[in-house]
Amino acid sequence: MNRRLAQTAGLCIAAVLFLFFFGWLCPFQALTGLPCPGCNMTTALYWLLRGQLSRSLWYHPMLLPTMGAALLALAFRKRPGAVKGILLSWAVLMLICYVWRMITVFPDPPMEPEGGLASLLMNWRFQ
Repeated sequence: MNRRLAQTAGLCIAAVLFLFFFGWLCPFQALTGLPCPGCNMTTALYWLLRGQLSRSLWYHPMLLPTMGAALLALAFRKRPGAVKGILLSWAVLMLICYVWRMITVFPDPPMEPEGGLASLLMNWRFQ
């Protein structure tokens, strides 16, 4: 195993152990109280792996396009221009999906505010 691969594997193991012991806190959500663009992606993956496609898409409709973009980027990794186009297209779709979800779904599940500036504003607005 080459040195770079061993370092990457060690970093991944350390990150998993850190998350296991200390839990995950999204910096974006902690600061703003708003869900980040990738919010609920893990839950969507969980339901997809259990065979519940509709529930998976309810949690995050960009899971399948994200997986497809990742596979395409890996397939074309020797062509930087193609990878850049794939990732740019994915980023635009992700941004459109995020804005759509914030307009049509927020603050209802699964896009609920949790702490941060958004909760303060929501509490102030409804008082």
